[in-house]
Amino acid sequence: MNTFKLKYLLPLTVIALFISCEDTTEEQKQFETFTFTSENAKTFDNQYFAFATNMADTTEPASWDINFTGESFSPAPGAPVIFNPFISLGVNVSVAILADSTLADEPTVTSATVFESDTDSTKVIYDWYDMDEYHILYPKTNVYVVKTAAMDYYAFEIKDYYDNEGNSGVFTIDWVQLDY
Repeated sequence: MNTFKLKYLLPLTVIALFISCEDTTEEQKQFETFTFTSENAKTFDNQYFAFATNMADTTEPASWDINFTGESFSPAPGAPVIFNPFISLGVNVSVAILADSTLADEPTVTSATVFESDTDSTKVIYDWYDMDEYHILYPKTNVYVVKTAAMDYYAFEIKDYYDNEGNSGVFTIDWVQLDY
């Protein structure tokens, strides 16, 4: 009777182990997501952010990745001043915009990914929002993949442009470091 048990139970146990084991041949990416909320960009002209520290400084440091900023202008004499927010890139920093994407899509970079850098006249992350008829800004559903001067890759999405009281000018981003 013991031979019968070993003869049939051992193969069944081995089969059950194979069936219950998870397929580990497919690479699974696990990103740790960080959140950063800026000071009000209308109050502080520049907020130089470094992904490596998850911090921003209103005084330009030696090295930074992105800058939460904007420009104020009056469209006509006597008209109210309008603030146009945007994000500028640091020296030797470039970005690829993955349109209609979120961090949940697990962003990837390939050899075909096109990275762009800011110029004096053009900011790559200038058109990051849509505006409704009440002039409320809504972040576009984009992921911005940043290649830093140190050749590190980070991906971020803009989650909000308003603080908890509804004041505009406060960027909130979620971001991850990518392994490339």
